[in-house]
Amino acid sequence: MDTVFRGALIDPALFHALSLVLALAAYNNLPNIEILTYRGELLNGLNTIMRKPGWKPKVSSITAMLMLISYEYRVDGANCDSIRAHIQGVQAIMNMCQAEDVTAVDQVQRALFWQDLISCLVLGTSRLLSHNCYQEFRNLRIVNVTKELPLGFLEVTYMWHMEFAAVVQDLTGLCTLVDKCDPTRTFIDELPIDDSQANIESRLVDLLSESRSSPACVDSIYEACIFATYLCTYNLSTGIWMGCFVPEVCVSRIIGCVTEAVHDPLWDSVPGLLLWLLCVSGGLTERKDVRKQVTVLIQSVFLLHMEGIHQDWHVCKGILRNYVWSERAMERKIFRVWKDLHPESSGALEARDELGPLWSCVL
Repeated sequence: MDTVFRGALIDPALFHALSLVLALAAYNNLPNIEILTYRGELLNGLNTIMRKPGWKPKVSSITAMLMLISYEYRVDGANCDSIRAHIQGVQAIMNMCQAEDVTAVDQVQRALFWQDLISCLVLGTSRLLSHNCYQEFRNLRIVNVTKELPLGFLEVTYMWHMEFAAVVQDLTGLCTLVDKCDPTRTFIDELPIDDSQANIESRLVDLLSESRSSPACVDSIYEACIFATYLCTYNLSTGIWMGCFVPEVCVSRIIGCVTEAVHDPLWDSVPGLLLWLLCVSGGLTERKDVRKQVTVLIQSVFLLHMEGIHQDWHVCKGILRNYVWSERAMERKIFRVWKDLHPESSGALEARDELGPLWSCVL
């Protein structure tokens, strides 16, 4: 690692950046004196080295800048213009690296892409970097599977941007590949899909950005579906992103959008879509309080819409399969929501092992 990053571990700026990130994690993203001290030292360190005559960027310096941007959208999220300017600045420095023939590893370039994407997803900053700028992200690696739009989405996607239907079709193909993998092997080694995930997630964030550009025509249900589809894509294989805060952001946005649309007449005609959104947000969160919130929404707020479609697990699962669904990545997690709704019935299902294959390998 020290060889790759050319002395990064003894670079003061990167040291302060790592200290900032670790302190931020320790205090659950809540700023305090210690965190602000590390931030000040990082800013001062970057300012000092960049003012030196003849300064040339190093990978370690760029990595420190990316960590600063990560801090900004977690803690200083209101200042979108500043974050956008810093991402543009890092991109300019990356271009300088290439012009000066300074080694910049591919991982740093990918990291900049993800900082830009996550900043747009979480805060609504404008996109600066497209997946089309990266050769490995341009094309999906989905072969020998039929890509079809799930039946449930046929009822609603005609109202939305046509690219959303195309993204869902691609994601459905990816889910099929995941479910075909050997359950006795580690999936990420058998079929690496991180580049395909990046392609789909980037296209979804582009759709979200476009939707936000017309605040007078906000469609909360459409945005909830974008966040839910992003969450399902992420969940197929978490890899190094295990424990990332982004899934919980998606969960919160799904619940928020669904709640905003509580009186939308569309739910009357597509209760299955509502069930899928709530089950995805409740099943793919790691927070028990959020799952409790989802059960309240199903049993109380949306009681009339949910009547008769979730009481039996097999009926419920059949409805969920009409949307984005992966047996391997989603079934056992979403069953937790149904179990909270029907604790008296779930034990018998588990005893008879009627939940399908127990996928024990790490995704």
